[in-house]
Amino acid sequence: MAEQWSKAKDDAYNAAIARGDMAAAGALVAERDALVVTNENWHRAHGTGPFAQQGGSGGGDNGAAAAEEAKRQAREAASAWLTNLLNQFGMSGMAGEVSNLIQQWGTNTEVIGLKLKDTAQYKDRFKGLLALQSRGVTDVSNEAEYIQLESQYRQAFRENGIQSFLGDAGSTAERDKIADIVGNYSLSVNEVRDRISDAQRVAANTPQEVQDAFREFYGVDATALVEYSLDPVGTAERFNRQANAAVAAGLARRQGLDAGRGVSEQIADLSGSQDINAGYLTQQLNDVAAVRDATARLATIEQGALSDDEAISSTLGLDAESEKKVKGLQSRERARFGGSSGFATGSLSRSDGI
Repeated sequence: MAEQWSKAKDDAYNAAIARGDMAAAGALVAERDALVVTNENWHRAHGTGPFAQQGGSGGGDNGAAAAEEAKRQAREAASAWLTNLLNQFGMSGMAGEVSNLIQQWGTNTEVIGLKLKDTAQYKDRFKGLLALQSRGVTDVSNEAEYIQLESQYRQAFRENGIQSFLGDAGSTAERDKIADIVGNYSLSVNEVRDRISDAQRVAANTPQEVQDAFREFYGVDATALVEYSLDPVGTAERFNRQANAAVAAGLARRQGLDAGRGVSEQIADLSGSQDINAGYLTQQLNDVAAVRDATARLATIEQGALSDDEAISSTLGLDAESEKKVKGLQSRERARFGGSSGFATGSLSRSDGI
């Protein structure tokens, strides 16, 4: 005898939908689908229901109606399951297509899930996740984990007061930005936080001269620093070095010194991975200005002008040839010129406590 789908099963399905348990709801839909097929086969074998011969007592009409009702309920359950899934995925724009999709794909939730992943809408929504999967990265294994990751990126920008960088919350532009960070830039949430911090350090908390140096050396202005810090070809270490070089050049310009990119990057290297110690560097640059001014007259007389880069390199111990040149000038007119100060590797780093 054909089996009937019980009200208890309907109640269980509705409860699963209410608590968001898509696995349980999907299992019940699959069970209902299987029951529909089983009942159709039973009726076909016994010539009853929709397969009853014409002219019977009317039982065939009732059987056909029951089978049709079972199919309707299966479609309804599958539609509810897909609608809820689209809402969870942030793909509610496809809600108007659910009925047509169920008509095309059937009511088996496993099949529906696979078919959904083949759609252009899914591929656009989860392009960051798909990019990770294409490279064999399994740290983020499914849509739920990817959505959680998106939330963490939003928080990283929000806690730094630049949530507008990603675009409006929940917008396509925002999801595309995050997909680039995840799929193309391969940056972790912590690395994004570090780079934002570096960018803000230069853009908001340093003198205009530093911002000018960053633009001159690396073609970046203050308003683009955050976006630049997330550049896919960059690394956190490289960006920190560039930020320190810009700080060094900016502080030098405040002392009337024209520090080029090369010598500024050498100063940055003294700090390693730490933020540059601006206070200590300022003291050293005062000494550099004194050395330059003291040697300027003799250098001019000998037609061998001492450049600001050479004065910086000599005083800070960055270049042996520059040190030799300055010492030569000093020795030839020692009575007129003061000594130079030493500059130890690593002394610019904040971690030294200087």
